[in-house]
Amino acid sequence: MLAAVTAALHLYIGILVYGIPLGIPLILIALVYLGGIGLIRMNIRRDLWLRIGIYWVIIVIALWAASAAVNAPNTNIPLAYVSKAIEFILLGVLLRLRTASRP
Repeated sequence: MLAAVTAALHLYIGILVYGIPLGIPLILIALVYLGGIGLIRMNIRRDLWLRIGIYWVIIVIALWAASAAVNAPNTNIPLAYVSKAIEFILLGVLLRLRTASRP
């Protein structure tokens, strides 16, 4: 659910806030989230995708932080902060799932 909300926010920001072509990276980020949801739901190498998901969320947050540090356009809009808050919660959930699945 959290990944779907984050994907929707990335699509919204990518398409409606940035527009094409500047929003293409955000649209691709959303597609990765949606692909990950699909693969986990279909139970295709679920443990692997949960591990990859942790690093993916960290990379996305770090890239946003780097963009915000150089005052890139639209990195300080409220939707960006909402998206990052959801991603931090998602990161916590993924870490909890990862530690809970260890023997």
